[in-house]
Amino acid sequence: RMANESSEVGKLKNYVIYDLRDKFIKHRLSKNDNLIDLGCGSGVISRLVAPHVKSVIAVDYDKDVLEIAKNLINEKNITYVNKDIFKWLSNSSEKYEIAICSHVIEHLDDPRDFLNSCKFFFKYIFIEVPDNDQDEQSFLRVANGLEPLFNDADHIWEFKRKDLAFLFNDL
Repeated sequence: RMANESSEVGKLKNYVIYDLRDKFIKHRLSKNDNLIDLGCGSGVISRLVAPHVKSVIAVDYDKDVLEIAKNLINEKNITYVNKDIFKWLSNSSEKYEIAICSHVIEHLDDPRDFLNSCKFFFKYIFIEVPDNDQDEQSFLRVANGLEPLFNDADHIWEFKRKDLAFLFNDL
């Protein structure tokens, strides 16, 4: 099952959380790193990290979103690949120092299986999911006596921090 969610390019350019994320990622990069951006969408993170690494492979199944990414200002060391992540990795012999997986695993039927399947292709992974512990909708739901998590058509999983800790302990 594939999600239909896509990012709105540039809409949240000065969003504080993104600034913190960007600093966190860039601090851990080296000019010798080969990086893979799994589910790259419009390439926001690929373009962010490209000046700080040797190469970026940006993979996404949505060809329309990849066309947007390709038409934005791009670094020469980014290669965009229009394939399903699972198919790309299963046919790849490459190893990467770092994988980026931003707003992907909450859309997968089995995030544990995905992480187990791809963990051999990189040394480190940066995973970003919606922060349901801090989401304003979660606070409103709790204030009204409801379960803090909600669901929509694209988000199969709604993670809280303890859920992520449990997921990663199993890997």
